[in-house]
Formats: sequence, structure tokens, C-alpha cells
Amino acid sequence: MLRTHKIALNPTDHQRQWFAQQCGYADVAYDFALSAWNAGVPKSELRKFIR
Repeated sequence: MLRTHKIALNPTDHQRQWFAQQCGYADVAYDFALSAWNAGVPKSELRKFIR
């Protein structure tokens, strides 16, 4: 049996800006990884970009 919980977020304006900024960073990282994957870059080369 799976149970779920819905939690409403009521962020302040400052928090909304921060959330949007973090989503932007994640989008850029995803796009970079996807383009590298499609270009055939080996995983060992991709690890150089991870800190």
C-alpha cells in the first residue's frame, strides 16, 4: 500500500525567487548532461565536470 501526503508550499517572494533560480540551475545541468550524452562523451570524461 502506498500512502501519499500533499503538502502545500506558501513561499515568500524571496523564497519564490530562490526556488526559480534553483530550477534554472537544474535545467542548465540537465541540458548539459543530455547534450554530452547525445554527443557520445564517455562517463569518465563527464565526471571531470562533477565536483
